[in-house]
Amino acid sequence: MFDLNPRLPGTDRESALSERVFDWVNGRMIDGTLTPGQWVSENEVAELLGISRSPVRDAFAQLVREGLLEVRRRRGTVIADLSAQDAYDLYDLRQLIDSEMTRRAVEAFTPADVELFRSIVQESENAFGDRMAFFSSTRNLWQLLMDRCPNRAICDVVATLWRRSIRMRGLIGSLPEGQRLVLEFAQALLKAVERHDAQEAASLMAAQQGAMRDLILRDLFINTADGQFVPRIPIGSPMAAPPA
Repeated sequence: MFDLNPRLPGTDRESALSERVFDWVNGRMIDGTLTPGQWVSENEVAELLGISRSPVRDAFAQLVREGLLEVRRRRGTVIADLSAQDAYDLYDLRQLIDSEMTRRAVEAFTPADVELFRSIVQESENAFGDRMAFFSSTRNLWQLLMDRCPNRAICDVVATLWRRSIRMRGLIGSLPEGQRLVLEFAQALLKAVERHDAQEAASLMAAQQGAMRDLILRDLFINTADGQFVPRIPIGSPMAAPPA
């Protein structure tokens, strides 16, 4: 599971086949197999997952609506390109929304929640350097905050923004400084959680989203002489030859 679940704990529903496709696409973006501009095939994904093409088509359509995939003339479906403006806007909004979720969650934390948070940070420390394992521990941290936040509308927005960040989050994990910044944030956030300082926790979350935005703009884009940001990310090899 790579997405966040905004539903209250204990109210999960059975996953649809299309959600297996979401997880597959998200996972390949996290591990670097799929990169911006890379072609993806509905037929190949269906074959890889052992399902019919219908749920793959439904999932692809949803991912296009969410801006993670694009349909291009004469090329088919590709991983959406990165835009510096999109990255800036997304993390600008996450500064506001994720920090508010964090404040409300920490206010509601019990001693057992603090202990669980501590174990997740330990998990992150142990996973440092392992791209997929580190992402999993980071997701667990966000999921705990989401589970304890009493405002489900905020959680719905956070879950949507999390999914829209997947392409960038995967690329951040590949940067030498990316995992270090995330781990240092988690360790600092734990100290605020242990003090039950909800406002400090919210401030740390806002600062972290700003730091991620700045890292993306600095390391994933080239700032040209005329002030434009040009992606420096290489285009990955397609799963198979794209349509002619």
